[in-house]
Amino acid sequence: MECNCSKYDPEKIRCRIDNILKNETESSDLHYAKVCVLFVRIHNGDWEDNWRSSVFSRVYECFITECLNVISANKWCLNVYVASACVWGVYDGDTVEKRDSVVKTAAEVMKIVEFLNESFEAKGYSKVLMGLGIEYGEGLMVNSNYSSCIDDNIVWGGGNTRKAFKLCCLAGKDNFLPVAVGESFYKELSKDMKKLFNVNYCGKDRKIYCATLELLTKTE
Repeated sequence: MECNCSKYDPEKIRCRIDNILKNETESSDLHYAKVCVLFVRIHNGDWEDNWRSSVFSRVYECFITECLNVISANKWCLNVYVASACVWGVYDGDTVEKRDSVVKTAAEVMKIVEFLNESFEAKGYSKVLMGLGIEYGEGLMVNSNYSSCIDDNIVWGGGNTRKAFKLCCLAGKDNFLPVAVGESFYKELSKDMKKLFNVNYCGKDRKIYCATLELLTKTE
């Protein structure tokens, strides 16, 4: 994303802040919606430690490019972002069909990673280890209204975004399978999709459901 920020101007900053804060009614630039959030992340510590190498740059480019293509191809995708070794997408989630489609997108991401690893191994590179996390719930969409700085000024926040990121960091590590979804997302899936997941962790106040989604990619 190209940065084309205007020159730092304290007076303009104060003016923008005052305009936002003086509006005591709910801002038209704030929207709440039931959305699904999907995060996928590279876990390989050795890749991250050698980020200056030309090999890492090629692996990173392949991973980011292909994950962006798959995640954004879902017709219910609202926005897609890249943050360090993560690619994440936000999806309309107000129907079972839409929520199930996010699981299918996750399965496609897993298939892409499989293809990537086959190509990396053929070149003598290490495999990419990754985790994918999904959560569902009410998300807050903020329109920054500062398009002079960024191309896409839509920002999503909320508990589901934070939880999806935490799930992707757990997935694929220790005893967790590579795809981890939160209880809120799992409960809102169709019966057929629920069959793909098993409880991988049952804590005091939450459950985490995990899967490989291999069965789904074989039947698609």
